[in-house]
Amino acid sequence: CFDTMQSKIRGDTMYTLNVSKENYDLAKSIDFSELLNRVMFNDEQHSIAVRKTDIDIFMVIISEEIDMKGLTEDQQDVTPHGRRLYELYDEVYALKHKQD
Repeated sequence: CFDTMQSKIRGDTMYTLNVSKENYDLAKSIDFSELLNRVMFNDEQHSIAVRKTDIDIFMVIISEEIDMKGLTEDQQDVTPHGRRLYELYDEVYALKHKQD
């Protein structure tokens, strides 16, 4: 489950997602390099900070991860890994719409 809060870093509004260790490790396994260094991971608190302006791209990257690694080979069923990715995506989606 995500606890949410907004903070400002260097003038940018940030979404901070406090997640379980399992979801934190899952998020860290995803390649967010497209966002350069605009996704910050805090290993001690298991939290992820994403600039508000980047949240849509963050969600697209998770969605792409579902398509590439979360479906069976024939893409007809969601794997257990895919269900975890969907859970992560849904939590980010809920945060985005709660804060808008």
